[in-house]
Amino acid sequence: VARNNPEQLELTGLFNAIATACKAISNTVKRSQLPKSDTLGYQGEVNVQGEDQKKLDVITNDILKRALRFTGQLGVLASEEEDAPVDIVGAMDEKE
Repeated sequence: VARNNPEQLELTGLFNAIATACKAISNTVKRSQLPKSDTLGYQGEVNVQGEDQKKLDVITNDILKRALRFTGQLGVLASEEEDAPVDIVGAMDEKE
């Protein structure tokens, strides 16, 4: 798609990052040996919608943030698992 439409190169990069994150999430769930895993149950906090956060929700949120951060395409990321928008650029600068 990106070869035929260079203007969609950034969007393709984001979709590829999401696909990679989905594979990582799938592998995490497979390795977790559900239902005996520490990935089940509640995290002990509440998300922005007032729902109890589940451990797996928090884990997948972190995986997606990490994958999208390294695309260099996003400045800010919003998620129901975060109280406020996450500054992706600032998080990258702190790591360097």
